[in-house]
Amino acid sequence: MVAESRVGDAEDHLRRAKTQNEDVSRQLQDANALVSRLGQENLELHRSLQDLDSGNAGLAKANSSLQQELEETKMKLEDETRVCKQNLTSFY
Repeated sequence: MVAESRVGDAEDHLRRAKTQNEDVSRQLQDANALVSRLGQENLELHRSLQDLDSGNAGLAKANSSLQQELEETKMKLEDETRVCKQNLTSFY
């Protein structure tokens, strides 16, 4: 009888251990799936960041070009204004 009781207790303990093992295995699978998903999401965000950096570099280049064009236009306008003033001065 004592042996049967111990066997029964051992079987109960074994069932609980198997249940715990299954729970831990599921949790591990869930964690691995989450790690995989987060890794993929991180990769996509990294690509998006690279695209944004590239776009930002293009905008910076365009801004620099426009600034240079603006300065050249200002210089031309100043030259034309000076010529117009000279023409008006010599006309009167």
